Amino acid sequence: MGTYDDFNGSSWIGVPEKSYAGREWNGRIKAQTAYFRREFDLNDMHGKMVMHISAASRYRLYINGVSLLSGPCKGDRFRYFYETIDVTKYLRWGRNIIFVKVMSYPPYDAITEQGDGVGPQFMFGTAAGPCLVVGGEVLGRDGRRMASVNTGESLWRVCLDDAVELKTPRLSYWMGGMEVVDGARLPEGLLNSNNPGGTWEIAENRWPVYPNGTGGITPFPLKPRPIPLLYEKQIEFTAEMPLNNGDAVQLTFAE
Repeated sequence: MGTYDDFNGSSWIGVPEKSYAGREWNGRIKAQTAYFRREFDLNDMHGKMVMHISAASRYRLYINGVSLLSGPCKGDRFRYFYETIDVTKYLRWGRNIIFVKVMSYPPYDAITEQGDGVGPQFMFGTAAGPCLVVGGEVLGRDGRRMASVNTGESLWRVCLDDAVELKTPRLSYWMGGMEVVDGARLPEGLLNSNNPGGTWEIAENRWPVYPNGTGGITPFPLKPRPIPLLYEKQIEFTAEMPLNNGDAVQLTFAE
């Protein structure tokens, strides 16, 4: 199966301009985090779905509250990779919620030693903010389409995050930013609530997955992931190390 079949009817989606209303901007392109959600109902548990997914610049995929996958595989300006995963066993009767956390990094050209760019230098960035592309359909035993999660075709909503900020240490800017999180601003119920917190808008269609035949070049030339997925294993912390009064660590961040 090739790329055209994997993303039939899909397009890249992103954060609409109205989501940025009231936010300060100092002329610098910064790393941003956005949450994308697709909800649909199933009344037949014999459906099967294989998903294809990529994002600019990084994503974490959840289905019905279960963390499944992160990516995409590292590419370059001429090859942007996507992952494929069979999610059938994570579907359930009734309401299903697909949640994708996406973080975008500034383009390489915006990264400086003064800390303007906070993404890791190995990751190709974009000035378009968080963007997502998904291809997939829930198919019944008779091949009929029970639901679609194709971005650009089905209804996806997006919430722009304002709780997570990336700060770049002066001495290790090349490693990327460190997260500073304001827990009070994190929306509640993101993964599996029918009424999550935050301000949600309909995601904006950005670009088609494929060239339109008139010579246009799409920003992300998608290719299937060329190497196996990394395995993930859940483990617990072996011990807790609470800070005492004299143990606080002072970090120096770029202004």
